[in-house]
Amino acid sequence: MFLGEYRNKLDNKGRVAVPAKFRGELGESVIINRYYTDGCLALYTEEAWKGKYNDIISQPDNKANTRSMIRILTSTATTVTFDGQGRILVPSNLIEKVGLSKNCVFIGAGDHVELWPQDKWDAYNDGLTDEEIERISESL
Repeated sequence: MFLGEYRNKLDNKGRVAVPAKFRGELGESVIINRYYTDGCLALYTEEAWKGKYNDIISQPDNKANTRSMIRILTSTATTVTFDGQGRILVPSNLIEKVGLSKNCVFIGAGDHVELWPQDKWDAYNDGLTDEEIERISESL
């Protein structure tokens, strides 16, 4: 399970060091893709990605929403491997899609890791007042 928050820097080539705490659980390569409309990227182990993908692909493909979701998930997904310094190369289309810049934040999100632009993560996190957390928890 992925837990915690870690801040790091994206270099001008699009490389970022994944925190060692996450690398050990992620394996030698990860699937990276846009995480819906949340403004971040998601990093999955290959096993977790296959589970997520299989859940969607098993839906009837005569439904337009199923076909759309498959396109959304797979068109932004790519496999990246770690270099000798524990970095991944984030594809430029994904950097642009979520507005990733020099300062970024990795967060553990249970079955995956999220990579956020620092300003977006800080704004999201700052909005989590006690009242908002209570509202969210009661709506589940």
